[in-house]
Amino acid sequence: MVRFLLPDALLVCADVYLPRHALCVEEGSILGIFPEAEVLGESVERFSGELWAAAPVLAHAHLEDYDFPSEDWSGAEFSRWAEALITWREGGSGIPLEASAKRTLEELRNSGCGLVAVHSAGTPAISVPDLEVAVFHEAPFPGNPDAGEWVPGAYSALHSPFLVEESLARQVFSDQSVRVSVHLGEHPEERRFLAGQDGPLADLMARRGRPYPRNRWDSPVDWLESLKGNRPGVMAVHCGDLDEKELASLRASGVSICWCPGTHDFFKRREPAFKGAGILPDAFGCDSRASNSILDPLRELRLAAAALPHASAQDLWRVMTEGGAASLGYKKWGTLAPGRIARIVPLPAQSDTNARGICQSIVNPMGPMPLRAVEIF
Repeated sequence: MVRFLLPDALLVCADVYLPRHALCVEEGSILGIFPEAEVLGESVERFSGELWAAAPVLAHAHLEDYDFPSEDWSGAEFSRWAEALITWREGGSGIPLEASAKRTLEELRNSGCGLVAVHSAGTPAISVPDLEVAVFHEAPFPGNPDAGEWVPGAYSALHSPFLVEESLARQVFSDQSVRVSVHLGEHPEERRFLAGQDGPLADLMARRGRPYPRNRWDSPVDWLESLKGNRPGVMAVHCGDLDEKELASLRASGVSICWCPGTHDFFKRREPAFKGAGILPDAFGCDSRASNSILDPLRELRLAAAALPHASAQDLWRVMTEGGAASLGYKKWGTLAPGRIARIVPLPAQSDTNARGICQSIVNPMGPMPLRAVEIF
């Protein structure tokens, strides 16, 4: 059934703001956008006091460890935090995996997320209404005797350069049809381990009985390039420890960069080098409650605005919507243009009269919060 939906205004995309325009939708798709005067003869559903925008996209998250006491480890070195998390898991004090996944997805949905991508290493299939979940199935860690056979799929995940078999990584990267998500360039310990196989991360790997890679690399990007992972369809997650040249190299090769502002802030890491590289991330993520205090796309957006003052509000909103969707290959997401999917986040109507002002109000730390969860029409 064709429906005409009339909020006070539409933020169609980062550059287009239309007050008093109706969305024409049918079976989840946007057929067109019409001025109010052109649909007065139709059966119009009105949503007074509301501004509608495309549902935010978070291109990286984890569903485990929702109740890990992360506040005890904010600002810690990665290896100390990781060992504490492993010990906590082995102690069996956390909620079941299914419950952690459900609470994670519910928090994301209720905070206005429309699409989230997750790394899954055996997480049960969990869904919540009105939230789309893209699952990257993660390869087993090296030296895991309990790991069964793993076959790469259309969406595959490699944990990181230090927790994946080189031959397996090369195999996955070589298949151009496979979208790959991999943690890369997250912290200095990763760089040190890849180059010298020493330092805190090497010590943790030894204590856990994890085999070291056979080779060494000057940097995480050097690892990616040597295994032919520097190609479109690969998404590098975090990247906060990469320098300007490395970030520019990823962008030039077509690798998508997904940065998680909340996790970067949680670990109190140095300012990322996006400004010096002359780029912005392609997408935002939120990681998990184990390394983030809140799972909320608008909080990620606002933390990004604080950390990247060179970025315009419109560019940041584009990253949160169009960029995240493109990084995941979801071509019908990201805007409210005709032909796109009809998933919206309803916000309070704003006094600004153009796209620039609306985006500025959204990225403001005291900006509007969603009136309710993402809606599907």
